Amino acid sequence: MQLIDGPFGLATVGNVLVIVFREPPTDARLERILTAFSNLGAQFPTGVGLAWVIDPHDKGLRPSDKVRDAMVAAMRRNENNVKAGFIAILREGLSGAAIRAVTNGIILASRQTTPVKVVGTIEEGVPWLVTKLRELGAPPPLEATLRTVASSIRARLV
Repeated sequence: MQLIDGPFGLATVGNVLVIVFREPPTDARLERILTAFSNLGAQFPTGVGLAWVIDPHDKGLRPSDKVRDAMVAAMRRNENNVKAGFIAILREGLSGAAIRAVTNGIILASRQTTPVKVVGTIEEGVPWLVTKLRELGAPPPLEATLRTVASSIRARLV
């Protein structure tokens, strides 16, 4: 499954949900993410992986409070089915490092039990996710396929 909607893209690759966006998710896009995630979880009871690719524009990345709360609630509800995930924040320099550091801080403060790695590139996140899924007993998709899908969605966003 692949969906491109302006600055937002969504795809499944085996048992991994790939989410790519350039703007904060809206209510409607969050609903698509949650539906895809629910469907994937039903299809892969051994667990799923998440690949969030954030390609920020000047609008920033802060979702509305409503969307943020819904995302947190969904992650908590599905925590047992998510085996691992990465968040690739594709911004270079000091601002990229700062965003990644804040994101890591939020993950630590939330006491999330699911392994999540914050990275600066898709190429850094994919091998980590594939290895982690394999270690945790959730057979991963091929690395090259996952990397290609994430990169091609990113290239097609508006």
